[in-house]
Amino acid sequence: MPARAFRFPLTLPTYRSQLASRLAPLFEGEKAPLYPYTYFVRTEKESRPHTYQMWALENAHLRALIAPELGGRVYSLRDKRLRTPEGREGPGAELLYDNRSIKPYRIEPRNSWISAGIELNFPIAHSHTSLEPVAARAYEADSRAYVEVGETERRLGLSWLVRFSLGEDDAFLTQETFLHNPTPRSCRWHFWTNAGVDGCDDTEFIYPKATVHVHGSKTERGVWPSDWKFLGDREGMLGLFWIDQTDIYFGAYQHRLGVGLMHLADPAVVPGMKMWTFGKEGTREWADLLSDDHRGYAEVQSGAFKTQEELGTFAPGEGAYFIEFWTGAASPEDYRKAVLPKPKLTAPPPQWFGMGHIPEARRWLALDIAHQRNAPAEIPEYDPAETDWPPTGMELEAALRWAAGHKNIYRTALGTWLAARGKYKDATAALEGSTDPCGMRVQGLMAWRFEKDLPKARRLFESLNLNDIGHLLDHDALLSHCGDHAARAKVLARIDAEDSRTAERQAHLLVATGRPQEALDLIMKRKWWRRHERFILTDIWRRAQAALGRPQDPVPEHLGEDKVPPAEQAPTPHGPLDGVLRRLPELPAF
Repeated sequence: MPARAFRFPLTLPTYRSQLASRLAPLFEGEKAPLYPYTYFVRTEKESRPHTYQMWALENAHLRALIAPELGGRVYSLRDKRLRTPEGREGPGAELLYDNRSIKPYRIEPRNSWISAGIELNFPIAHSHTSLEPVAARAYEADSRAYVEVGETERRLGLSWLVRFSLGEDDAFLTQETFLHNPTPRSCRWHFWTNAGVDGCDDTEFIYPKATVHVHGSKTERGVWPSDWKFLGDREGMLGLFWIDQTDIYFGAYQHRLGVGLMHLADPAVVPGMKMWTFGKEGTREWADLLSDDHRGYAEVQSGAFKTQEELGTFAPGEGAYFIEFWTGAASPEDYRKAVLPKPKLTAPPPQWFGMGHIPEARRWLALDIAHQRNAPAEIPEYDPAETDWPPTGMELEAALRWAAGHKNIYRTALGTWLAARGKYKDATAALEGSTDPCGMRVQGLMAWRFEKDLPKARRLFESLNLNDIGHLLDHDALLSHCGDHAARAKVLARIDAEDSRTAERQAHLLVATGRPQEALDLIMKRKWWRRHERFILTDIWRRAQAALGRPQDPVPEHLGEDKVPPAEQAPTPHGPLDGVLRRLPELPAF
């Protein structure tokens, strides 16, 4: 059977995420700055059928489904050489976590993430577009079928392209990754490929002997093999990086299914090797949140660096290239006997994808063309209340200044773009005297965050008639910094009391006004959904307990946040209390 590439429609129940705010998220982002991407607050309770137009790569041994609408991930990879487990439809054995529903949940950076297939992450882990459509193309050449996915991302303007391919007789899926910095700025980056697999008690992580580094720790190291190797043996959440490995293999084997996923790469080319598990109890809980069929989930990951704390820097015009492979395993012994594939690749050099496929970028591409033509009549219409804010990944300053000279409303776009680029003084000057509410809000943020002029910021905020919850939460945080808790109570009364963010702020207000027991009563009577790597409620709990002279630990499981070290060993991540509700990430250097 020759290798071929073809369209493959697949209808899946899909839960839609709801926006946290329609205003530009200039100071949002716990792991990385969000702007110009949106932030979500919850997922709808009911799913709707959605047909995804996937690309399939298939030969006699494998079939891969690649989903451009879901960030370009490999949604499914089936090995036809292996027995189809009972109850599973389709050819051969599924190697990946092929989630039967698309069910986003609260994981950073955008508070909307799914467990499914092989996720491509650039220039940060859990990339901003892992759930957004990316560009794609497919072709066949020299008895080989190819599918390419990629984009130029909107935050930094970096380009990535991943080329998946199958030869006629290949029993492995080839993944080639091309990265490029087309901008005039140096940019920091990393690239990780996260492959989801079924997480069961008998899921065995099969990795070479090596020193391992614990995810999230600066100093904690160990060795592998450890005192456990099955997911069911591990109680708590854990991520491990392999530091000094020289072997080419790693993966996860499902003993009850008799099938495993194997990753192969030259460690000199792809040095990053990681495993991730929520642990036995956490896997069961997260399975319900991320899927409808209650299947547990775990990850095996490859990366451009040894750990995810390491970042590279691309100078203007620089880039990188990696090649790696995915295949099936019939037994645990297959991993250690594997040989690195040497496929015959004849595809042309990458033809980079731009931003033309991105709806939120089209206005700004059109503006750039109008500026180049000096055609004021072609300046697009612009509403600052929409969510397609000018991308920082485009060099737009000259075009925005030109447009603002013809249409006053573009002053808001200019000020917002300058603020997102970290040019606070220029942003303030561009917005001076603005009467547009969105522009005045940005002005207020600059007065607060850059000028440190709280009275000016407060005057600007209070002059606005913006009922957007993002603005009201900013207003509450500003009033907290001003120490005006009576005014805070009035602002919080304007926000939907059922919104979890309102309850967090109310609890924060109770602690700040000397009513810690009421704060504890509030957070303990409410149902909280699980949140990963977020510790706001943990911080409120500990500070309220400390104010009452009680032990700060243990933090109740009821709060739904990840476990943290005891208070005497380490402070709560992200504190202090006032800052934790409206953190200021380090902005990228433009």
